[in-house]
Amino acid sequence: MNKIKKWIMISICCMVGFVPNVFGAQVLSEFQITTDANTQWRPAVYGGYVVWQDQRNGNADIYGYDLRTDTEFPICTDANNQEHPSISGNIVVWYDWRNGNADIYGYDLATDTEFPICTNADNQRLPKISGNYVVWNDWRNGNWDIYGYDLRTDTEFPICTDAAHQYFPKVSDRYAVWWDERAGIGNWDIYGYDLSTDTEFPICTDTNNQGYPAVSGNYVAWIDDRNGNWDIYGYDLSTDTEFPICTNASDQFRPRVYNDIVVWFDMRNGNQDIYGYRVSTAEEFQITTNASDQRCPKIYCDTVMWHDRRDGDYNIYGAYLDTQQCLIPDDDDDGWCFIATAAYGAGMAKEVQILRKFRDDFLLNSAPGRSFVRFYYRASPPVADFIGRHETLRVATCWSLMPLVGMSWLTLQIGPVATLVLVALLVAITITGVAWLIRPRRFYGTMA
Repeated sequence: MNKIKKWIMISICCMVGFVPNVFGAQVLSEFQITTDANTQWRPAVYGGYVVWQDQRNGNADIYGYDLRTDTEFPICTDANNQEHPSISGNIVVWYDWRNGNADIYGYDLATDTEFPICTNADNQRLPKISGNYVVWNDWRNGNWDIYGYDLRTDTEFPICTDAAHQYFPKVSDRYAVWWDERAGIGNWDIYGYDLSTDTEFPICTDTNNQGYPAVSGNYVAWIDDRNGNWDIYGYDLSTDTEFPICTNASDQFRPRVYNDIVVWFDMRNGNQDIYGYRVSTAEEFQITTNASDQRCPKIYCDTVMWHDRRDGDYNIYGAYLDTQQCLIPDDDDDGWCFIATAAYGAGMAKEVQILRKFRDDFLLNSAPGRSFVRFYYRASPPVADFIGRHETLRVATCWSLMPLVGMSWLTLQIGPVATLVLVALLVAITITGVAWLIRPRRFYGTMA
């Protein structure tokens, strides 16, 4: 009985840790991924995976790293060059020279399977992936156009085939964006395409140059020279509103967006540093301060990756931001209860709604809860993707989630402490009952 009391007290103390608290201030924690003497650069990040282009074998290969297990692994080491990887879920894409021209290839980390995406006889370059969509630059029509591919249906489709050049496409689960020269060489503009409606639209057609766009949810960011240097501007697709992000007198390059955080590399300190900006609060912040060059940042949730020259050659570095980005729903992630959404098949399923409300009402209001949610959103997307592809596993996951859904519902009804006390009492009664049933029995007989 003393042991039962001890476990009840421990459980109650743990639950008390999840009572409402105040969000902590933004913090940074920096880390290094690669230390090889050759060049590792052009990283991309999704969930717990980082991928990059690697020169260790004398050509350009694709390597990866699991942040959860601190494990590096090769993805493609073909004798030809593989360049510019991008990752979403379990799928990594890149462009590949094995066929004598640049083609688009992919790799499924869940099944360790490589597959071609586009092997047209002309060149296809600079692929980007988000969810089920892959986009790239394509030369098949004699100029650089934008093409796409739907992984669900194995279907290729044109996005923009204007007679002028279109460069550097990016994609979210709904929008593709690129820089466009239809207004004339030397007058770059930003255009977009709604994948849900097959509709093209202009985003910024200022008479100066705009290039290198990025998109996440409803936010687009790009570089812009309207002020006589390269600045960062943004656009809210939900309100059709343009806004400045960084107009420092120095140059800023290559923005990336996740939710309402924009990151870029910046020349204001005489070297190349990584900076960030939160759109919702108009707050700018510096991410790297090393005196060497840090370039080409990528961001997923609170994880920022870049290639860094502090070791003499480019290596892959990263930082964790305490900006709560994985605690904010993003249009690019269905439901934000990844595994539950994959199991129940819809973000609006009542079970998913219960888990989401439990997250919002309890987990996000405490430091331990936010730490758990942050870990979950880094680790769970590949697991959810795998579950969603296997019907038997999906059904089994539905059954296994039932106790968690029940506990979450009960907590929402009567509160966390009362729920824990009730569960602890039920556990105590069960343990006591089992102990009584299996106790040693004494038999008393009559001496003859």
